[in-house]
Amino acid sequence: PDQPSDREHRYARPAYGFDAFADAADPRSTCATCHGADGAGRPGGAFPNLTIQTTTYLKDALTAFATGQRKSAYMQTIATQLSPQQIDRLAAYYGTLPAKAAVGGPVNGAGRALGARIVAYGDRVRGVGACTSCHGITRAVGKAVPRLEGQSARYLIDQMRAFKSGGRGSSGSVNPMNRIAHDLTDHQIMAIASYYASTPPGTKPLPAAQAAARP
Repeated sequence: PDQPSDREHRYARPAYGFDAFADAADPRSTCATCHGADGAGRPGGAFPNLTIQTTTYLKDALTAFATGQRKSAYMQTIATQLSPQQIDRLAAYYGTLPAKAAVGGPVNGAGRALGARIVAYGDRVRGVGACTSCHGITRAVGKAVPRLEGQSARYLIDQMRAFKSGGRGSSGSVNPMNRIAHDLTDHQIMAIASYYASTPPGTKPLPAAQAAARP
């Protein structure tokens, strides 16, 4: 199908060009249109890096798109055409690829230090907890919450802004990100995205317990 414009990655815009793609024996060629042949996205960073996520998380995300629990004009159109077996196979394929950093996307080096502080310690003045409170818990990351190290900065910014506006759903039954993103400034959102985008996949985050112990 024609390559979609990365300027139209909005859940409110109908998606076209994917009709009956899932009838093919292997729908990965359609996935590669946005996520790249290696699963790490494509230049510009509008589409997420899949190589950093687990099979469990990817399966839950695809299922949430298929049911409408999570919103995306592209992914809802695609996921609703997939059978449960195809979802399982796609999740297993992308979830076992070697993890690598996302392709392209702007990274603000000057804001990385601010992002690192919020990731590790949060912002007590604004009532925002440390990102590691969820994304640093080993048993939760990759199951209930996504891995963020090595993700595209542009994608992370888009997603946090969508959470802030209430325009993004969730793969789980509980979604704290709408409230958290609402309390972040746009400058903080960009700083957090810069931190995660410039951190290599597989980097061990600061444990939440240590973050909470900071005065």
